Amino acid sequence: MYDRDVNALELLGTIQAMDLDLDKLRLDEDSIPGELKAARDDKIRLNQQLEKLRLEHLAVRRKLGEAELELASLGEQLKRAEHDQQHSSSAKEQGQYASRVVSLRGEINDLTDDTLPLTEKLDDLNTQIEEIGIALDELEPKLEHLESLDDDRIKELQKQFLEQQAKRNAVSANLDEKVLKEYDQVRKSKKGIGFVKVVAGKCGGCKVQLTPNLVQRIRAGQFPVKCQSCGRILAPSV
Repeated sequence: MYDRDVNALELLGTIQAMDLDLDKLRLDEDSIPGELKAARDDKIRLNQQLEKLRLEHLAVRRKLGEAELELASLGEQLKRAEHDQQHSSSAKEQGQYASRVVSLRGEINDLTDDTLPLTEKLDDLNTQIEEIGIALDELEPKLEHLESLDDDRIKELQKQFLEQQAKRNAVSANLDEKVLKEYDQVRKSKKGIGFVKVVAGKCGGCKVQLTPNLVQRIRAGQFPVKCQSCGRILAPSV
């Protein structure tokens, strides 16, 4: 038992309160303000939509390009067929070339009809891509402003953390190093709580019923006394 058990209990209670404040500062630093999160999510969503539209645009443009190449090929074939028809030497040849011309013109008309929806789709995709580009441009200044505010917030929290940590170190210097080490170890493994009061003969942390021997030692003022179940350092209830 230490010479200043009561002071040690008070010190440990003060240290734990400081540690909980430090934990909160860490959580606050890691948290993202709702408006900033929403803006970041909007940017991600818009970029995903933009990428999807660009891929779709590429696919439609490829199909349209293939159709245009096929139309060009059919057009050349039609020219040759019309030329051959005009310069055919017999009625039979003229009939054959005429049939070929009709067939090619039909294919060209069908393919031209097929390309119209592709052209319209391409125009629609271009409009959507432009609109998303505008939305991203409008979002960027807002996002930069929110990011700047968050940087300032984090810097202020880091400043507070360092100040609080310095105070904690100054206070903990008055506690026995072995006790402080035991407290730090159990606090690390028990969700930030390493020091609890006894409540109705039970550990204030894990709620396990303490043995009569432990309760007697705590009442006698011994320090440190630890819970036989969770290992937290125990303090008598007021």
